[in-house]
Amino acid sequence: MSRLSERAAGRVEGERVGEKQPALMIAGYYGLGNLGDEALRLVLVEALARAGFSGLFTLVPTSDRPGEVNRANPIAVFSAMRRSSAVVFGGGGLLQNCTSRRSLAYYLSLILLARAARRPVLLLGQGIGPIRGRLARHVTRGALRHVRRVGCRDQGSLAFVESLGCTGVLDGDLLFLLRPLEETGPHARRASPRIVLALKGTGVAGTRRLVLEGRELLRGLHAETGASFTFLVSFPKQDLALARALEAHAEVPCRLVAPRTVDEASEALLSADLLIGSRLHALEIALRAGIPLLALGEEAKIAGFVREVRAVAELEIPSSPALSLDAVLAAMEHAAGRSVLLAAYRALHERTARAFAAAVESLRRDAVGDL
Repeated sequence: MSRLSERAAGRVEGERVGEKQPALMIAGYYGLGNLGDEALRLVLVEALARAGFSGLFTLVPTSDRPGEVNRANPIAVFSAMRRSSAVVFGGGGLLQNCTSRRSLAYYLSLILLARAARRPVLLLGQGIGPIRGRLARHVTRGALRHVRRVGCRDQGSLAFVESLGCTGVLDGDLLFLLRPLEETGPHARRASPRIVLALKGTGVAGTRRLVLEGRELLRGLHAETGASFTFLVSFPKQDLALARALEAHAEVPCRLVAPRTVDEASEALLSADLLIGSRLHALEIALRAGIPLLALGEEAKIAGFVREVRAVAELEIPSSPALSLDAVLAAMEHAAGRSVLLAAYRALHERTARAFAAAVESLRRDAVGDL
């Protein structure tokens, strides 16, 4: 078992350790270097293994290890699917066409391929929508009606599923399956705060705008508070250029960290006074570490995270549509205490663990029954 499992991933209610279950195919945005999605993959695979599902086929761009299947090879995918008892979509925002129409088409075709192979499909912790276009929504509606369990990571995704005339359930993001970190006492504020930024790259034009906004923000914060900065790069392919540009142009004390695991990301957050994040899983990792947050941007998944924390834990996470000196200063001044943040994460963990236990029972009942 990995170091992450030994230190962080607890048992999930309803597990039957040692009882072997049929193989599963796992689909997600895996193998592309995104820390958040790789964490989802690891958490899900290990939770399923503890539940007895040790035979797992994982779809990835390059199949280098046992159990990995080249997602671009339809023959290999169909062959592995036939050897599986069910297909599981494990976390992420797979069914949406805001970032890519091809991605939506791929995952919908996977559902239809599973139907042809007579294998049930279960969605776990999915961010679903937005889906633009009448035809895309029509095809999605038809595909979801052949899915055994549509598990949504937030209320917004569930509402979108129901707007299509389909039935879903509320799971929670699968990253919340990680056991809460133990409280180590209140965080002592320093005279010169340390701020961590986990910013999402948004293409050439968007990166240029963020560099200009970020440069002024960092200079203003340093002049106002003496702050130092850490850039947490969780998806280098998209975010590294932005972080490097900010590091080069801000002219303030800063460093760059590119963690490969949740443990490494958590270590980079230790003793931070604030995380400014437009990456969903960076926000979740910071909440788990008891670090004050400022949720940045107007993406549905960021707004969904803020709403879920409010609904489940009655905690208001500060948010801002854009980088703003006033928003950052206000978030620092009114930051929730470590114990409050850890309690919020604990509530999300408990809800997600209960939902996952129900999903495991559904897998045992539906997948095994179809063999």
